[in-house]
Amino acid sequence: MALAPSISTPTTNPSPTLHTVQALRGISALWVLLYHAQLTQGHTNSWYSSVVSLGYLGVDLFFVISGFIMAMNTANSPATAQSSVRFALLRLFRIYSGWWPVFGLCLLWLTWLSGWPTNKDLLSSFWLISLNIDTLLLPTTWTLTFELYFYALIALCLLLPLGSRSMALALFGTAVLALNIYWISQDRFSPELFEQSHWGMYLFFSPLCLEFLYGYFSFRWQRHLPAHLGWWLLACVLSGWAIASYALYFAHKPSGLSGFFHYPERAVLGGLFAACLLGFFLRATAYCPRRLSLWCGDISYMLYLLHLPAIWLVNSMALHTSVMLRTLLVIVISLAAATLMHYGVERPIYSRVRRKLQTRKSAAH
Repeated sequence: MALAPSISTPTTNPSPTLHTVQALRGISALWVLLYHAQLTQGHTNSWYSSVVSLGYLGVDLFFVISGFIMAMNTANSPATAQSSVRFALLRLFRIYSGWWPVFGLCLLWLTWLSGWPTNKDLLSSFWLISLNIDTLLLPTTWTLTFELYFYALIALCLLLPLGSRSMALALFGTAVLALNIYWISQDRFSPELFEQSHWGMYLFFSPLCLEFLYGYFSFRWQRHLPAHLGWWLLACVLSGWAIASYALYFAHKPSGLSGFFHYPERAVLGGLFAACLLGFFLRATAYCPRRLSLWCGDISYMLYLLHLPAIWLVNSMALHTSVMLRTLLVIVISLAAATLMHYGVERPIYSRVRRKLQTRKSAAH
């Protein structure tokens, strides 16, 4: 998103509403999986194919959820350098404790299949500092670069007094909005001017940054938002219809609504839809089984990272079966691998690091 590490932040005592967010994390990761499976396994002419074709919006959900979780986790954090550094370290370890084991597995797998991947930027892939999906070892990790950037913004905000943090992020959002309006007026998101694009457009002031802010302010303003589930369902339907219609009839540039050339529209329509879904799930506690929801959230980060290797594996089998059977096999392999990696590798590593940081914090006091 993403729904990266913030997609699956482990909690020992989840709040009554957090388990529904965990469920949404799992759904987001599964939606992305189905989208990529359809791209590689083939399409079917059905309502299923139409829904799955919008699966890239799972990333938008990840970003909105990330902003919400960051706002919740730092709501009462003191304005100190120690608080800022501790937050940054925890989030960095949360990212890398899951990614580095997967990086090693992907490197071994690709080397075994076709030799050392000389066409990949392994250093940038390892540290997650690239948005070029062509040179990333695992193309989906471009979203983790955004996550790292979001965490850096929040870490800086923790140096400010509690009352000033929302104002600082609102000013940042205003700058993002103003710059993108200017870039749109100059047609800077057109394929013809792609060579003039820069990191400000790709990341630092990307329209997708607004989705993180949607989530952040959804938490800050939640007591002022409608509480009735029906209103949120209606909002989901209307915003979902809007983005589906735009994706079908107006996203004519290369790569469609999912690509860079349509980022402004995606941030507005996709971000709005994601924020509405989050609002709906926060109020749908009675309809989300707690234990299943928590499991979905726990494995969602690993599911996001491991679904592409699962697709590669199924494709290498050259199975002569239907598209749906191959997709089902991808889902089963992805869920099994994500569960094993989360509970056997990712969670133990991160828990150990967290305990050490907590011990140092206690010793400092």
